[in-house]
Amino acid sequence: MAYNVCGLGGRLIAGCLMVLAFFVSSSTSAAVPVDVGIRVFCGQWLGGVVYEKGCVVEYRGASYISLAENRGRSPNTSSHEWARFESAGPVGAEGAAGAAGVAGPTGVRGPSGPNGTPGASGLPGPQGPVGPAGALGPAGPQGAPGPAGTPGSAGKPGTSGPAGPPGLAGPQGPPGAPGKGVGVKVVDANGKFVAFVFGNVFMKLNGMTFNVGNSLTLQGGILGTDTSSLTFLHTKPDCSDPRLFETFPELPPNMLVVNTSGWYAVAPTMQTVVAGEFFGPGADLSKPGNCMSEGSFPDLVGPAASIDLNSQGWVTPFSSQLSNTNN
Repeated sequence: MAYNVCGLGGRLIAGCLMVLAFFVSSSTSAAVPVDVGIRVFCGQWLGGVVYEKGCVVEYRGASYISLAENRGRSPNTSSHEWARFESAGPVGAEGAAGAAGVAGPTGVRGPSGPNGTPGASGLPGPQGPVGPAGALGPAGPQGAPGPAGTPGSAGKPGTSGPAGPPGLAGPQGPPGAPGKGVGVKVVDANGKFVAFVFGNVFMKLNGMTFNVGNSLTLQGGILGTDTSSLTFLHTKPDCSDPRLFETFPELPPNMLVVNTSGWYAVAPTMQTVVAGEFFGPGADLSKPGNCMSEGSFPDLVGPAASIDLNSQGWVTPFSSQLSNTNN
């Protein structure tokens, strides 16, 4: 019974040539030809690969061809899926050398070789005759200016120009000391001077003069409305930045008197205020106050500072007096 080892159309020619040199045999029977064409050479056999029919693998020094699609079946243990190729016979002796062929045609001419290195320079020739003079060249750039000359004598003074417009009015100065005559002053229970009254109340504390406004509430003071609430300004919406106090550009700086403390701004500058920190009557200023949004607006503010009015040695209650002398 005849078998086609190489297969029909589409089989690999190299596979046909190899199969012509081998017979195949199963692992359990004598060598018999099989009708399986070699499709592809698949290298070393691997247990996890699916081998199609006609795949040739190497396994333990021998070559096997797949008789049917299989996976995980060792070539030397399955006669239904694999067949082993038999070894080829010994190589024959080398044949005699053939006769020499006729000489081929002359080849085409090769490309030219590279240029040689230049030769040594020759001796200089004799000097030629002097040529005619060239045309006049253009003028060169202007030179740097020379040093300044000696100043001349002063001319006669000119006539006076017209007077200029009047300048702007300067800022209002601080209030002067009270003049002689009738005035109003605030004194404590012992008659000690506390403040002057010139429309507003002005106090001199620690060498600085402050505009206290129209209220003076020093432990039951008698002037104006009792101002016991306090507001600090902030540039952060959560009031987490240092407390600021508002002031006005006029001199002297304003002060807010709350109980026994006078609050004022130190070195004020224009800043953008966004929140206010409010303290009601009797509130503990060492704790955070009620933080509320103030929108966003520029204001003249500075770090909040205070003066303890008890340090002035005043004794309440206070009273106002007419005075016709300087204090």
